[in-house]
Amino acid sequence: MSKKHYESYIIVDGNFEDAAIEDVINKYDALLKKNEAEIKLIDKIGRRKLAYAISGKQNGYYICFEFTADPTVIAKLERAYKLDDNIIRYLSVTLDKKTLEQKAEYLKKKALYMAQREEEAKKLAEAEAAAAAEPVAEEQTA
Repeated sequence: MSKKHYESYIIVDGNFEDAAIEDVINKYDALLKKNEAEIKLIDKIGRRKLAYAISGKQNGYYICFEFTADPTVIAKLERAYKLDDNIIRYLSVTLDKKTLEQKAEYLKKKALYMAQREEEAKKLAEAEAAAAAEPVAEEQTA
């Protein structure tokens, strides 16, 4: 079978400590590697307030696994998600060629935008430092 590109998002209870979240990430990282998936990216999106309460939870920690694998791996992965009490919700999607191209283009534009913002912030900081270094002329009243 040919390998396909996937993104798999999971939401873990947001009240967990960082060590517990890392354990969950390492568990699924190991599961994917065991099933010969090639992991491209593990994006720790972070804690967010949920749009609505899920199982009494108000916030969650979002994690995205981007990988290439055989389609049979998704069934194994989602079964593991379903059996794991730490995972509130999950979603796995296939990325086609067009979507991958659009994502790459978006990330390129985002990187350029962030570089421009960083350059503007640097210039602003330099201007503020130069203004602070100029002596302030005091008016003398006689």
